[in-house]
Amino acid sequence: MKQTSTTKISDFSDPDEAPPITQADFDRATFRIAGKPVCRAEWQAAAQTKIGQCNVNLDLDAPIVAHFKALAGDRD
Repeated sequence: MKQTSTTKISDFSDPDEAPPITQADFDRATFRIAGKPVCRAEWQAAAQTKIGQCNVNLDLDAPIVAHFKALAGDRD
């Protein structure tokens, strides 16, 4: 597989943090639908169609909800 980035996790002080995404990263992007390269406009149209079809439901246990409420504090 072709390497797409030269950034290493060790380049960051906190390994849980993702590397920053720059405009150059977006400029190098290859847009694909079903593995076939497409233009940006075609990809955006397909993404908008797919977003409109998505429904995601999550069932969280009470202790999980309590944990994140405690982390949020006054922010609710």
